[in-house]
Amino acid sequence: MTKLTKIRITLTLGAIVGIAPVTLIFVWGLVYLVTAILYLNNTALPVAVIVISIPSLWGCWKAYAASMASHPKHPRDWRVIAAVIVATLWAFPCSAAVNWDLTVLLTFLMPGLTAAIMLGVTEYRSRKSGERGELTALPD
Repeated sequence: MTKLTKIRITLTLGAIVGIAPVTLIFVWGLVYLVTAILYLNNTALPVAVIVISIPSLWGCWKAYAASMASHPKHPRDWRVIAAVIVATLWAFPCSAAVNWDLTVLLTFLMPGLTAAIMLGVTEYRSRKSGERGELTALPD
């Protein structure tokens, strides 16, 4: 098994554990958020949750896609980096909404932290491949 295959397996497991649960929570909750927008007079909160969550999750999955690339390149897209930062910070208001429940805080911190690690891995791989002129997953 090559180093690139090993790192891809590790990154995929990280995405399954770190990003997918919150994505599924959002998709499940989207039905309730849209219902709240349609039937409540005050729609600011459900709209804010949707407007913040969609770009945040997009940035996390984009970081995963960048880290899985065969040809690593510097992950310098400011939109992805901003989305990962927002995804990380978004955990705090979500946890505050349920009286600072530690489980909620850790659950909603996972996508942003996982994506930040993936961006770091991508940056590291791109630097190493640039130094050697060849593709590597991680140096020996």
